[in-house]
Amino acid sequence: MISHEVLNKQKAVNVLFLGQCLQYGYPGVYASETFPHLAKRTLESRFPHLAFNFNLKYLYHPVGLKPILAHRLMVSNPDFVIIFVSAIFVASSWRVNYIYEIAPEVIDTARSFMQKVEARTKREYVRSKTLLDNLLTRRAPLSIDEYRNYLREGIETCRTSNIRSVVLMGPSYFDEDTHEGYALESPEVWLSVNRMVLALGEEMNVPVIDTQGLLIDCGRESRLPHSIKYSPFGHTMVALEVDRVLGAMVSSLDAVDP
Repeated sequence: MISHEVLNKQKAVNVLFLGQCLQYGYPGVYASETFPHLAKRTLESRFPHLAFNFNLKYLYHPVGLKPILAHRLMVSNPDFVIIFVSAIFVASSWRVNYIYEIAPEVIDTARSFMQKVEARTKREYVRSKTLLDNLLTRRAPLSIDEYRNYLREGIETCRTSNIRSVVLMGPSYFDEDTHEGYALESPEVWLSVNRMVLALGEEMNVPVIDTQGLLIDCGRESRLPHSIKYSPFGHTMVALEVDRVLGAMVSSLDAVDP
């Protein structure tokens, strides 16, 4: 846990978000309307003496969770890590780069560099495909047990560092009007993943944001039509939960000067 002395000295709280497109925005939701951006603004309003630095990192597949964390914990030293648990990895097979499985940070950097080189060579300003994109394997849908093990490894990796707390965010929910095109389009898949997240949080004593329960209570207005993606209203409601959970942990430190 962050001490009163340390937090007052650094005057900042660093938060690492690991997730997918929900944290970046997509058609129908601008980046400024996503829950990380909204939560950052409300937290800075509640704690005016602290800066909240939100570092967003894309998690292409849970197989890369542990290596991503090992690298991020070393280079960015976050105070809190929020891991978004998506049910899509249980509902569908997924194409994953071989290198990503062992060194996701390396593949991200290498792809970015090769894209710039090839775009310059071709005199094209496009996100060109590189040789690295050919090193792919298709992973079968994860079982609930496999997913749980990846998350458990990630939490344990955080606990060997200076991380103050890990927070798990459960998946959205899936109902009859959702048409995303996954192999296993079933509400039970999303419910099962959410039950796993809630149980793992209790087992490992880490906070859990029950996104599914929250959005079910909010109704279909919280999602885009025929989609599991949050609407702007849904992002607002999730942001309030992120603010509640992180705010409670910061407040418990009694670290903000009067």
